[in-house]
Amino acid sequence: MKNLFSLFTTSLLLSFVFSSNAYAQKTFVPQVKGEQTTTTSTKTESSKSERKTKPAPPPLPSKNSKVDASYPSVANILSFAEQHIGVPYKWGGSTTQGFDCSGYVQYVCKNVGVNITRTTSTQVNEGKKVSVKKVQKGDLVFFGDKKRDIDHVGLVVSGKGEPLQMIHASSSKGVMITNIENSSYWKPKLQKARRVLDKYELKMVNAKSQRQLKRAARKYLKKQQG
Repeated sequence: MKNLFSLFTTSLLLSFVFSSNAYAQKTFVPQVKGEQTTTTSTKTESSKSERKTKPAPPPLPSKNSKVDASYPSVANILSFAEQHIGVPYKWGGSTTQGFDCSGYVQYVCKNVGVNITRTTSTQVNEGKKVSVKKVQKGDLVFFGDKKRDIDHVGLVVSGKGEPLQMIHASSSKGVMITNIENSSYWKPKLQKARRVLDKYELKMVNAKSQRQLKRAARKYLKKQQG
């Protein structure tokens, strides 16, 4: 009887030892909320960083960007000007390697048959004076702290009834289109405007239909032929 009791006690003890070892060998990894939060935060910061470093899309072409070779080249002055959006700024530059403001305006005008001088200080006397409130596409607009201190020029690309916009060679971003009305920098500096296109050239540039464009082109060519 005593031997049976010893055997029973020994079996119970062994059973307890085996079950304890089995439990100890199990790996229990608690979920750490802080680690999950850190991972989510890292992903969020990464996505924010990607959004910050993502390059800006190129400017969309405007309705002026299509060149029509069937009309006099001056009719495409805005189309030609917009082909150079993104060309970098270069002080004293007047080629597609880099433009300053007056070099760009002269380059565009020259390539559509309109000859103007090279510098802003002389361009401000080109053509005829026009009110800044009555400018049309193809006019030149001039900027400075004072009317006698002009240091920038741009080419108007907006029509009547539209917010005033110009295409110009910006010292910070190169050739670009700027909405003058929305610019806290350029709007207060707008001082003068000049019209370097003649009546029929201006009508071609500002035509709102093919019919108007054809009519203006015929009159322009007739005048050119004498």
